[in-house]
Amino acid sequence: MIGMKTKRAMMSGALPLFCFALVIYFSYFGIYGQHGLITLVKTKSELELRQAELDDVVLQRERLERRVLLLRSESLDPDLLDEQARAVLGYTAPGEVTVLDRKRVPER
Repeated sequence: MIGMKTKRAMMSGALPLFCFALVIYFSYFGIYGQHGLITLVKTKSELELRQAELDDVVLQRERLERRVLLLRSESLDPDLLDEQARAVLGYTAPGEVTVLDRKRVPER
């Protein structure tokens, strides 16, 4: 049978081994787990990318809101109205030179 000293020696080695296994387990999942450090780095980089996209969209929206404000009847900008009318109707002012881009002009 196993003597008392052998049992005590096994028990005294089991506790440190168990603690070491717990440290390894939590360390592994602290780094590679679902909420670990690697996931945190990936999430931060994705957040930076999405923030840059949001900034671009907000800037584009502000530009469009300014153009819409200039086209409202209470603050109509004649130059902008003239520019929009020429672009939509294809008109030019007297003295202007029209340059056609063959890539944009449909073939007939």
